[in-house]
Amino acid sequence: MPNDETARGSTGGRGAESVPSSRPKYSLPEIERRWTVEENLLPPLESVPYENIEDLYVRGTRLRLRKVTGQDGEMTFKLGKKYPLVGPHEAPITNLYLSAAEYDVLVEALTGDRLRKRRYKLLGGALDVPTEGLGPMFSVEFGDTAQAAAYEPPAFAGPEVLQSA
Repeated sequence: MPNDETARGSTGGRGAESVPSSRPKYSLPEIERRWTVEENLLPPLESVPYENIEDLYVRGTRLRLRKVTGQDGEMTFKLGKKYPLVGPHEAPITNLYLSAAEYDVLVEALTGDRLRKRRYKLLGGALDVPTEGLGPMFSVEFGDTAQAAAYEPPAFAGPEVLQSA
C-alpha cells in the first residue's frame, strides 16, 4: 500500500536524482499546490464531475503508470515521470500516452505501489478521494509560480502538503 509520500508524488526514495539545472528534454512544468482536506467541510459531491484513476507508482523509480476512466467510460492510459522540484511548487513532468494494449503489458510487468481514487473537478482544482488507506487531498495546478503563491485555498482545505525534492 502506498504511503502518503509515494502516493502523493514526492520522491519517497524513488531514484536518487539530483535537481536538474534546466528542464529535462520534452518535459513541461507542473506548478501545483496540495492540501489535506477537512472532510466535514466538503460540499455535497453527488453532482460534481469526476473521473476514476488507477495509479501504479513503479518501485525504485519516479515513474507512474496511470489509467483514467471518465464518467462516460472513456479511458486514457499514460506513463509519466515527475522530476525533482526546481522551485517551491514546480516540478518538470513528462507523459507518454499509451494504447490499452501497451498499458495492459506494463501494468502486468511492473511492480510498485497501487492507488485507486476518484478525482472530482471542484473549484478550479481537483479533489482526490482514495478508495482506501489515505485521506482526501485537494490540489490546484497553476500557470505560473506567482499565481501559485497568491492562491487562497477553499475553506475545506486543511494543512498544505509540502512536496519534497
